[in-house]
Amino acid sequence: MPHSILVQEVPTAEQLEAIVEAVVQAGFQDVTATYGPTPHPVSGTGLTVVLNHADPERMAWARKCWVDELTRLGFHVSLA
Repeated sequence: MPHSILVQEVPTAEQLEAIVEAVVQAGFQDVTATYGPTPHPVSGTGLTVVLNHADPERMAWARKCWVDELTRLGFHVSLA
């Protein structure tokens, strides 16, 4: 079952590229991530990141990596 991360703000293309690079460098290149704009209930704009992998534990670690990177850059995230 996929894991979703809701981001209150919309990162720039450069920020997304840096986050993806950090996730790959952490060794999670095999975890599929799709993302796109989504209306956030608080801000009205936002981003949803959906992670998918056959191994739920691996996917959970990748989600933690995404959340850590987003938070480090100042984004407000919640898990769906």
